[in-house]
Amino acid sequence: MQYDMFYKDILDNLYEGVYFVDTARTIIYWNKSAERITGYKSDEVIGKHCYENILNHVDSHNNSLCMGGCPLFHTIQDGVSREAAVYLRHKQGYRVFVAVKTIPLYRDTKMVGAIEVFINDPEKAEIQNTLNELKTLALTDALTALPNRRYIDSFLSNRLSEYNSLKIPFALAMIDIDNFRIFNNNYGHDIGDQALQIVATTMRNAI
Repeated sequence: MQYDMFYKDILDNLYEGVYFVDTARTIIYWNKSAERITGYKSDEVIGKHCYENILNHVDSHNNSLCMGGCPLFHTIQDGVSREAAVYLRHKQGYRVFVAVKTIPLYRDTKMVGAIEVFINDPEKAEIQNTLNELKTLALTDALTALPNRRYIDSFLSNRLSEYNSLKIPFALAMIDIDNFRIFNNNYGHDIGDQALQIVATTMRNAI
């Protein structure tokens, strides 16, 4: 028995999803559990790039990770293994929570790609959902339900990092309500709060 077929049989029978990419992030192997967890057969993904948003990896704030924020990308960049909790999009369209680990793949001393191991753990998903709710409370303005200053600082830092590493452009719009202090003084803060909520809802729906 050839060793490559021997190892393939082992990998195909693991409970965890496993896939390999080369340094260009081209998918070169996709095991049976990866098919089960994602709904994608190996012949649908092998030869494609993981950054083509096949799985649409996002973090708990729904920020896309596939273009430059994913653990696999960073592992290829610096050769450091990583663990993370992310969501992927199943082939049928629904979201699946997965715990992932990325590992650099070497031949002799040269990095030739990376491995991602991922598992769908319902218990961890329940814990993650609770953490997400707490994060939402910490990162959302209670009055308008919009992201607060803490979230914006983190979001802009990620966008700047993507721009510096991948030259992905982004824009920032700053919006102000004219003469809002006068409005508050004339009509009271309760009415001012309602005005803020209406403006926030209008902007959210428009965007």
